[in-house]
Amino acid sequence: MAAIAGRQRDRIDPDELEAFFVEKMAELPVPGVTIAFVQDGEILLTKGYGFANVEEQIPVDPETTVFAIGSASKLCVATAVM
Repeated sequence: MAAIAGRQRDRIDPDELEAFFVEKMAELPVPGVTIAFVQDGEILLTKGYGFANVEEQIPVDPETTVFAIGSASKLCVATAVM
């Protein structure tokens, strides 16, 4: 993402974001992920990558797939307490 984030320009190209995530999903052992990018209050890209259920080959849907947050809630609570 540093290649995208390091550039100085007015608008982020949604096609460039998508190409980046397609590349990363191929490199990393992640079964599925959903992303949303917002710039200036406008949704640039929402998309699911990979599978919500690998065994049944059910793809990730950014509108309906629910991901368990697991231990990430500990970080949110600790930050709120500080």
